Parts: sequence; structure tokens; C-alpha cells
Amino acid sequence: MNSNDLVKKFILKWATSSSNPKFAVLLDGHWGSGKTYFVQDLLESAELSKKKCVYISLFGVSDISTIEAQLFFSTASGTAKVAHFGARFVERALQSTLRFDVSGDGSPDGQLNGKLSGAADFIQRKFSEVENAFLILDDLERSKIDVEELFGFVNVFVEHGNARVLFIANTEKLQELSKFEEIKEKVIGKQLSLEANTSAALSNFISEIEPQSVREELQRLEEQIQRLYAISRSTNLRQLRQFVWSFSELLSEVPQSQLGNQSFLESLVLEFFLIFFELGEHLSDQAKRAVYGFSETEGQDRSRFFVASELETVLGRVPATEVLSRYGANVRIESPLEEQTWRQIVATGSPDSDTLRRDISQLDFSERRKEWPSWKRLWHYLDWDFSVETETDFLDEVTRLIDELRRKEISDCREFLHACGVLLFLKSNKSIPEETIVTFPNFQNYVDEVLESRYDEDTYLSICVHRERGYDGLGYHASRTEDFKKVFDLISSRLVAWHERWETDTYPARVLSEITEDPNEFFRSLSADASANQVLVSTTTLTNINPGSFTDTWLELPRPAERSLISCAGERYRNHSSLVAKEVDWWRKVQLELRARASSAEGSPRAAQILRHADDIEGLIGTDGF
Repeated sequence: MNSNDLVKKFILKWATSSSNPKFAVLLDGHWGSGKTYFVQDLLESAELSKKKCVYISLFGVSDISTIEAQLFFSTASGTAKVAHFGARFVERALQSTLRFDVSGDGSPDGQLNGKLSGAADFIQRKFSEVENAFLILDDLERSKIDVEELFGFVNVFVEHGNARVLFIANTEKLQELSKFEEIKEKVIGKQLSLEANTSAALSNFISEIEPQSVREELQRLEEQIQRLYAISRSTNLRQLRQFVWSFSELLSEVPQSQLGNQSFLESLVLEFFLIFFELGEHLSDQAKRAVYGFSETEGQDRSRFFVASELETVLGRVPATEVLSRYGANVRIESPLEEQTWRQIVATGSPDSDTLRRDISQLDFSERRKEWPSWKRLWHYLDWDFSVETETDFLDEVTRLIDELRRKEISDCREFLHACGVLLFLKSNKSIPEETIVTFPNFQNYVDEVLESRYDEDTYLSICVHRERGYDGLGYHASRTEDFKKVFDLISSRLVAWHERWETDTYPARVLSEITEDPNEFFRSLSADASANQVLVSTTTLTNINPGSFTDTWLELPRPAERSLISCAGERYRNHSSLVAKEVDWWRKVQLELRARASSAEGSPRAAQILRHADDIEGLIGTDGF
């Protein structure tokens, strides 16, 4: 018997006891912790079948007379064991003519008008029934009545009658918490706390779903949903209920042919859960684009991935890699649907059926995997379906990967690191023989003989800046092992040395060429626009460019573009203020170069234009600027 069962047992004994305990009970729990579900289940108990039960929400109730009227209507109706009224009910009821059970035979055979005239005896009889009722007063923290006044009213039924009063509240949200703590013992004799019973609640939520075909699919996914909910660390059962209903609506649009595709459905529920529990409040249009951002240069469909490095800016204080790793992925989760489809689901609550079918028709996990290189197929070892492919097929894949390394066919640094990580991982799990080439000395030789000639800017960024991302954003297996760290650090150190040479020898000429050939692209890079190549921010600064060469190239631009440069530089420092200190001396040198050019053209209109640029630089980096 769990703690909630014990709470229920206590409340039923207290509510039906023949001896009057003369105290109220408080059931405390966070919003969304399952209090409402608990009470609904409680009221179905056989022990309460002969008890008059009245459930009243105090949400928005501002005076005692409203509660009195609600209690009267609940006993006067005579048509239900449980009455559930809110503050607005009384207002609506008193504006109409109502029928009540005046004779007491259970049928509504009398009328009372809005003034309740001529019914004093009837009212007295009905209020006497309240004295023996089980009263449930929910949403205590949302009541507008002074807590002392409310407790004084309830105490009449508790101390001087035989009623049982159960308060339901999230005490952390009580506006008068200190006052509540001071006076609660005068009325409340027992305070109980609920633990969220996720398993029972989830089963109940799913049981309410129609049609049957969707409900049955949800029941097959129930264990996964419960596991995801535990990973999310949420305690809000109300949100879980909303998720189940929303996901059922999505499932109802899935073609019947896919409802038995477990791999598809598990991928679908995982990503929908991520959106619903982790990303929902962040999914503005801009954020949604960032969520699905992916490097097209790697030749992948950018619309089918959650990528951690992009999520980083969306989730803010919660590192995206931490979020995704909790759900069983390193830095990326593959999506069964395209970006546009998910955006449509978030915006409208439901996808277009044709769009959903189009996405599904393009999705064939087994066919796509056939096109992958060996290291990538092995990276997805958890998805390996041994009912389709045998253990021999798996070991053959391992052999193919080892042979590729022996033949020195893998020349991309990231792919090589993935191959190392996969093999080290399989070796640690005794999935491959000990005598294979999976040792650091062999890896080191490979780096020296094969990889060095393939270093480039993208490789540097991926390994030295986005260290955990890897190729395709997959992340690396066995990244915490000593052998992997050695080979990773070796490649990193070689890339850093390469990059220092690149910054001095290659980068300046490339920037000067870009200023001439594509000034708009240079201005985006200079201003650190999110849509541009970020090399000017993430890997180097302007200081490696010769100030004189930069000045000459700048002054060869058309006048409108020439004038735009300083404003783009201002945007740069607003976006990345840390760059100012690094580059201020370089701008001083450019300023001197501009004044030298103006001096040689002294007296001409062009000299005035050039001097204006020098003055603008002063505004950019001087005491009045950044």
C-alpha cells in the first residue's frame, strides 16, 4: 500500500466515523500534483455511498454568503450525491426559477423564485443536512475570503455539527500563509500530503481516450511515456493529462498502416514529449527555427533533427546537451517528422493529414540506414534490429569499419573520432575481440599519416569550439575513456596549431577578398549576424588583418557600402562586447591609416569623406563609444 492509499484510508475512516472527530482535514499538494484526480477517485468509494458529499471550488469566491448559497443549492437539488458548484453558479441560479425537492422524495416537485420566498422551513431542513455532510472545499489558496473568516464559518459545521470538512490546497501559494499557520490548528486537526501517483494517473488518462484504436496505441506506449515523464522531473499531472490528450489527437491523424510501426511511434512520442514538456514555452517562430538548425554543409536534411548546439540558445539557462542526454541522446535526436510539420502542430494543435502522410511516406529507417557508413550504423547500435539483421551482420559491420581504418579510407577528422569512439565502446562492452586495432598508438599513427592534410575551418570549429557535437551533431561514444581523450586531444592540438597558421597566412587574404567580392556577406560577418559565417567571432578577430591593406580595400568600396562599415562594426560590439578590448588598438591603427590617406588628398571632397570615417571610428571606440 503506497502513501496515497494510506491517505485515502485515513480520510474514509475520518469521513464515515460514527464518533465525531470535530476537526477538519487539509489535503496539501502542488498544483498539478493529482489532487483533483485523487478526490474524484475518493468520491467513488463504496464507503461514501450513503454520505451526502458536496464539492465546492473556492476559486474566486469572495464572501461567505456565496458559500452558504452553494451549500443550500447542493442539498436542495436532491438529484445527485455530489454537487460541484463554482462562484458563478449561484449568480446564474438566482436569476432564474429553479425546481427543488421540497417533499423529500428525491424528485424536484417545488419551485422557489430568486428571492426564495416562503421556504424558511425547507431551507432550515436542508441546511441541517449540511451538518452531517462530507464537505470538500477545493482551491483554498485561490479564495478571496479572509482565511480567519472562512475558518470561523467552517468551524460552525465542525465544532457544532457533525460535518466532515476536507480542505484542498497548495499551501505554498496561500497569500496569507503566516496567518494561516497561526490559526489552522483551531480548525484543522490533520494535514496530509499527496505524492503524485504517475502510474495510476497515466493509466486513467489513457483510459479516457477515444477512439479505441488510438487508446490501444497509447497503452502500448504507456511505459515509454511514464519513463519520459520521470526523466522530465515534472510533478504536474495536469500537464501530463494535457500531453496525453494532445498526443492522442496527433495519433488520430497517423495513417492506420503506421499505427503498428513501433519504431515510428516511439520516435514520435519522444519528440512530441520534448516539445510539450521541454520546449513548448520557448517555441517562438525564431526559436523554432533555431531548434531545427543544422549545418547543411554536412549534407543532411536539416528539417529532421533536434541539435543541442542550436537548442542552447533556446533553452537559455538549461544546457541543451544536458536536456537531450537525459532523454538518451548525446547532442541530437532524430525526428520522424519535418520541421514545418512540427511547427504546424505547435501552432494549430494538429497537423494537416496530407502533410503528415507525406512525411511518413518519406520515412524508412531501414532503407536510410543502408546508405550510412559503417561507423554511423554502429553508432546507432541501440536501434539494431536483430530480428531483421543477425549478430553475424553486426560483427561483419564491425569488420568493415576496422578494414576501412586499416586501408586509411576515413579522412574526415570527425568521422574518424566517431569510428574510434564506436570501436572503443564496443571493445569496452566485449562486443569485439581484444586483439583488434583499437589502441591509442594505432590511432595516433592514423592522425599523423591521414588526417593532417584534411584540416579546415569547419573541422576546427566542430572539434575545438563545439567539442561534443561531432559529425552530424551525433556526439561521440566512449568520450570519457582515456584512449578516446588521448586521440581527441591529439587532433585538437594539431588543429589549434594549424589554425594559428591559418589565421596568419590564409584568413586575412580571405577577408580582404570577401570585402571586395561580397561586401554584404562581410558586413553580416562583421556585425555577427546570426545568419552569417561566425568565423569573425568564434575563431579569430580583425587584428590579424593588416590595417593598411584593410583601409585600402575599404576605401575601394562604393560610397553607400563604404559608409555602412562602421555601423556594422557597432552592431558587432553590441552583440559581442568582449571583442572591444581585443580590437580597439587595431581600430586605432586603421584610424591613423585613414588620416594618412586624407592628408594625401588634402583639400579635396574625398579627403572630407575619409576624415568622416576616422571620426566615426572615434565614436565607435572612444570615450563616447564602446
